Amino acid sequence: SHWSTMGPPVGMLRALYLLQSGNQTEALRWALDQEQLLLPSRAFAHEEARIVLARCLALQNRHSQALEVLDQIEEDAAAQQRTLTQVRALTARALVQSHQQDWPRACASLQRALELSGRAGYRRVFLDEGSALEPLFRRLTDLGVHGWWQQAQLTPASARADLSALIEPLTHRELEVLGMIASGHRNQNIA
Repeated sequence: SHWSTMGPPVGMLRALYLLQSGNQTEALRWALDQEQLLLPSRAFAHEEARIVLARCLALQNRHSQALEVLDQIEEDAAAQQRTLTQVRALTARALVQSHQQDWPRACASLQRALELSGRAGYRRVFLDEGSALEPLFRRLTDLGVHGWWQQAQLTPASARADLSALIEPLTHRELEVLGMIASGHRNQNIA
């Protein structure tokens, strides 16, 4: 098997993690590097990266461009019945709209994402966002919309336990293998 074609690019995953961790500066650096490739693309292989790019565009106050990218992704995903991509794009749309302080549309986008995800059980999409979605969840509750998120632990990062002491650093060989996977080496070459 060829690892580099089996999943999303490592750089995109890192940018998403940075966004979810509140490190917007580093995520924006990734977006600037990838923008020329991703903005014109409608390729399925770029959808997840384009969702992350849309979030970065919003941080640059390029909301209309961000929403345009998400429109394309939602349209393509709906046409091909790719629910998880729709949920991710709608969640990103809700975050972009909340950045604009367009609370009614942000709540509507999040509510639609929750409805789609409920059928398939895609709660992880929302939980991974942590505190970024909390204001929208509160607004939904205030509007009388109730759901699983009210019982979920969406604790802010500042209240979470420090788990760094529980995580072992990777060995030299593990780092080497990860580097080879990221570079696209085949299993036989890595072993």
